[in-house]
Amino acid sequence: MTQRSKRPMQRRLALSSCVLLSAGWLAACGTNPTPTPVQVRATATVSTPQPTPAQAATATAAVAQPASFADLFPAGAELTLLIDDVGFTEGALWLPDGRLIFSRMSDNSVAVIGPDGALSDYLRPSGGANGHAFDWQGRIIQAEHSGRVTRLETDGSVTVLAETYDGKRLNSPNDVVVRSDGAIFFTDPTFGLNGRQSELGFQGVYRLDPATGTVQLMTQELPMPNGIGLSPAEDTLYVSDTTLGQVFAFPIAADGTLGARRALGPGIDGLLIDTDGRIWSSSTDGVHVLTPDGRDLGTIALEQGATNVALGGPDGHRLFITTSTGVYTIETLVAEAAPGH
Repeated sequence: MTQRSKRPMQRRLALSSCVLLSAGWLAACGTNPTPTPVQVRATATVSTPQPTPAQAATATAAVAQPASFADLFPAGAELTLLIDDVGFTEGALWLPDGRLIFSRMSDNSVAVIGPDGALSDYLRPSGGANGHAFDWQGRIIQAEHSGRVTRLETDGSVTVLAETYDGKRLNSPNDVVVRSDGAIFFTDPTFGLNGRQSELGFQGVYRLDPATGTVQLMTQELPMPNGIGLSPAEDTLYVSDTTLGQVFAFPIAADGTLGARRALGPGIDGLLIDTDGRIWSSSTDGVHVLTPDGRDLGTIALEQGATNVALGGPDGHRLFITTSTGVYTIETLVAEAAPGH
């Protein structure tokens, strides 16, 4: 399959001054997309190594710094349309070999963009794969709307990790995050049932032990749980809810149970956590950046809204945003707390 057409994004961040950023990784794709200037202020470049499980469990500051939204982007950062007209996209994940995969919900596949810019199939059919994350052995975990959580093995085979809870079929697992001890947390709403009746009768957030296959219900109090993430210290679970339009923080107790939820700010779909604990949350108007104490630092505005977010690129600082039609990208000065997890 050849790369599809691209059209420039017509909205931009409303900040103070505008200068140009080089195309960077996009230039390597052999494309010439029309960028949308983003008005930001320059700061020192952040360099964060690939974390180990021990690093991921180390506590960070309770309140994210810097406080300014503009300080999260290099001077002249440009929001650029990477690829368009590929249907409803989700679950972007940057691979170590320099490729980007993302779910194409419209045709039951996972697509991949190579360093040369070529678009091709990565997995077809995909079981309705939505969210993706790496485990700590570098294998891809995916949440499938078909009712499964699976692992893509290095030999190309697919291992089913979970498909039932309490003897009943899962609804439509939507997003997934992997803790440094190997535990997998995933959301299981109903909007991917595609005509199936829910056997469970509720929508939940679960913890999966891949070694034993044990699936533990963490909470069923959210009406439509969607995106999921962990704080850098792994002591807080973040879950967005599509119906409520909010990101919620759940403290994780010493016994592994969840404490009372706390609303943080806008969010309806996928999210990621950066090394300073900020939550990059997809919403109906774009991507909001929230601090752990609930401040909304600013928004990357997108006319069609955002469905999910991922950090990647050669230095780990490039943000990829999936939408209802394609994928956007912008350079940042942040790194993901646990890249790909």
